[in-house]
Amino acid sequence: MKKISFLSLIFLPFFVFSQSAGTGFAIHSNGYIATNYHVIKGALGEEQIKIKGIQGDFLNDYTAIVIKIDKNNDLAILKVNRELGIIPYGFKQKAEGVAGRVYAYGYPMTGILGEEVKFTEGIINSNSGLEDDPRWYQHTATIHSGNSGGPLFNNSGDLVGINNATINYKELRKREVEGININYAIKARYLIHLMEDMELIPPNSTMSNLNMQSQYKQTRTFVYQVITTGAKKIKITNKKTTPPDLSPCGEEPKAPPTYNNPQYKKTQEYKVYYKKLKAWRNCTGN
Repeated sequence: MKKISFLSLIFLPFFVFSQSAGTGFAIHSNGYIATNYHVIKGALGEEQIKIKGIQGDFLNDYTAIVIKIDKNNDLAILKVNRELGIIPYGFKQKAEGVAGRVYAYGYPMTGILGEEVKFTEGIINSNSGLEDDPRWYQHTATIHSGNSGGPLFNNSGDLVGINNATINYKELRKREVEGININYAIKARYLIHLMEDMELIPPNSTMSNLNMQSQYKQTRTFVYQVITTGAKKIKITNKKTTPPDLSPCGEEPKAPPTYNNPQYKKTQEYKVYYKKLKAWRNCTGN
C-alpha cells in the first residue's frame, strides 16, 4: 500500500531474544483478548503467543491461541484458558467527536520503561486517518513501540479505538515535511463487527461517573502484554568470520587430505569433488 511508507506500525523486535511484543486487552470475560494483527503475524503456531499481566500478574504468562483475524483492519482476537473477570469498560459503536479527549494504555519499550502499564492522554484530531481513511482516528495520545494493539478510551470509559500506527517521521523528513505526535487508532466499530461474527457481546461501561484516576485503577488489570516467540533466535559470537568471496565463481574447491591416494579416486567423495572442481575451472577459465 502507498501509505505504508508514511506509517510505522508501532512494535519492534527485541533483538536479544528474537521476540516481538505489543499490547492486548480483554474483550470478553471468558478469556478473549484483542490486539493488532501485525503484533501476532508470523507467530500463529502453537505455544508462540504469550500473555502477561492478567490481573496484574507479570510473573506468570499464559499461552494464547488465535481465534479470528482481520488483516485488512489489522485486528486479531486471541483466547487464553482463563477467566479474565468483569470488564469495567464499554465499547463505542458511533464515532468519537473531534476534539474529544482520549486515553491510551499500553506497554511501550518494556525493556527500558518497565512492565507497568503506561497511560497517555490526548485529543482526537480527525475522524479519518492517513489520506482520509475512514476506518481510523488520528489522535495525540502519545504511543510508541509496544503500544500496538492497546486500547484507546474516551472520558466515559468506552473503547473508541485500537492503537496501531504512528507517522514515520524519518520518511517525512526525507520529503522535507515536519510532523510531531501524529498517531492512529482503528475505530472500535470494526472490532465490534469482528466480535459479532463470533457471537461475543461487547461489555458495557460501569465507569462513566468515575474520575480518570479511578478509571485507570479499574482498567489497568485488563490491559496485557502480548509477547510472540515465532522468530528464530540469532546466535551472536565473537569468532572472526572470513569475508565472503566476491567472485561469482566462488572459491576453488579444496582437495581432501586423501586426494593423492590412488584408492580415493574410486570413491563417491572424489567424484563429487572433481565435479565441483571442473565446474569452477569452466567458470574461471583456469
